[in-house]
Parts: sequence; C-alpha cells; structure tokens
Amino acid sequence: VAECMNGLMTAWLAMCSQDVKSRSWLVRMYYRHRVFMGLCCICCEVMYLALYLLHLPRYQQLFVISVQLPDAVQQAAAGTLFEGLVSKWKGLPGLGLVALLALPGVTVKQVCNFVQLRVAVQGLVEYDVNKMD
Repeated sequence: VAECMNGLMTAWLAMCSQDVKSRSWLVRMYYRHRVFMGLCCICCEVMYLALYLLHLPRYQQLFVISVQLPDAVQQAAAGTLFEGLVSKWKGLPGLGLVALLALPGVTVKQVCNFVQLRVAVQGLVEYDVNKMD
C-alpha cells in the first residue's frame, strides 16, 4: 500500500510540475498559487452543494432575499413558458446567492480544466503524428 501511495504521489507531483511550466498564464498561476487553487476548488464544492440543496423544496425558500424582477423581464415573459415562473418569483434564495458568489472561482477552474484538456489533446495528436513518421 505504501508503494502504491508513493507512486501516486510521485505521479501527481510530476503532473503538477508540468502544469507549472504550462504556456497558459492562467494554468501557471492556478498551480503556482496553491491558495488560489484551493479557493477555486472550494468554490466548486460550494456551488455543487448549493445547487444540490436548491433542488430540495425546503431550501428554496430559506433566507429569500427580496429582489424585484425588472418590468422588462416580466413583460418579456408574458405569454411564454416562463410566465408561470416569473409570476411566482418571490426573490433570490440565499443558497442561490451563495452559488452566484462561487461562480467566479468555478469559472476559473473550468477554464483551467479546458486549457489542460486542449493541451493534452494537442500532445496526443503530436505523439500520433510523430509515431506515424
């Protein structure tokens, strides 16, 4: 078990050191500043938890923040599928606000994930092209 854990840690550290050398400034910043990376990860977990709780009816009305929808939104929703939703609007649930506050960290993390995926795919294509030659 100890050898397995050692191997996993070695592979993880090697992967992280490669990401620190990434050409993307966002990925470099994400991996060099562990507090920033941790904040983004926590934002993801907070958003997932808030969205999960919001699907439960008892949490939808918990700490509702009274926010009036603009008249333009109410008029645009008239006669559409959203009319019922807009007419029942009582305000923004507190958990909805928590999810919105976590959104910037989630966005940064997802952009980093996309950049890493793109770089990985490019590496696979380069490997396949070199292998065919």
